[in-house]
Amino acid sequence: MQGKKHFTDKVVTRFRLSERVPAHTFYRQLAELVDWTFLYEETQFLYSHTGQPSPTRSCFSSWCWWAA
Repeated sequence: MQGKKHFTDKVVTRFRLSERVPAHTFYRQLAELVDWTFLYEETQFLYSHTGQPSPTRSCFSSWCWWAA
């Protein structure tokens, strides 16, 4: 089953990670430049249509990228 999570910034003891990461970091710049929605179509074959919901493709791809 293909899952998709919508990110909502959560406040944990008055700490927001998004406020602590500088705007000029590589990953913030990359997120502004790259449209990651193509991952949903490219990885469709990896997901089952039954069973438990899978992690989102963007999470899955980042796991694969970090594991490499």
